[in-house]
Amino acid sequence: MKLFKLTFFSMLLIFSSCVGGGSQEAEAEEAANEIEESVEKLSEDISGNLSGALNKLQDALKDVEGKLEEGEEVELANFRELKELLPKRLLGMDRYSHTGEKSGISGFKISQASAKYRDGDKRLEITILDSGGMALASLGAAAWTMLDVDRETDDGYERTTKIDGFKAYEKFNAKTGDAEISIFYKDRFLVSINGDNLEKGDAESVLDDLDLDELDDM
Repeated sequence: MKLFKLTFFSMLLIFSSCVGGGSQEAEAEEAANEIEESVEKLSEDISGNLSGALNKLQDALKDVEGKLEEGEEVELANFRELKELLPKRLLGMDRYSHTGEKSGISGFKISQASAKYRDGDKRLEITILDSGGMALASLGAAAWTMLDVDRETDDGYERTTKIDGFKAYEKFNAKTGDAEISIFYKDRFLVSINGDNLEKGDAESVLDDLDLDELDDM
């Protein structure tokens, strides 16, 4: 910002000296003051937004650090049970990949299951991740939980929202059929649905077909 202001005022000074005239110099000075105020306001706005995001990040990291120091560990859902929530067939597509794993370090572990489906050029992938409620889930795989997005184009949309009261993220492109829905269930389970060459509403239909209530028993 300072470089921009310095460059602008240098150019303005040269221009004023060339054209001469008191009225022109006064107009130039007035314009310069207006632009200076706009630049300063923009700088303050950017600094404010960055400060807010950094504060959220810092708070989340402190939360994680505190839990790790306390040795607090939550028993994660068995990834084999998570796999059972992923049907053999969805949207007329057969499941061709079905995986699961538990990984991490002491104090921070994740359990996850994934399934992939395909029918011609239509593809779908679903992942269910259990973070045990640790804040890193929202800082990494679910960073969108810290954002507020609402965007529409001629081809589709992208937005953060709520589904059944839980934080969620939706994205769809009608031109390519790319679709995505993620939901942060009970601030613990991250359910992500991604598809290619899908129709509008397909991802929502898949989410409805998943019995997320069974996660409550895990």
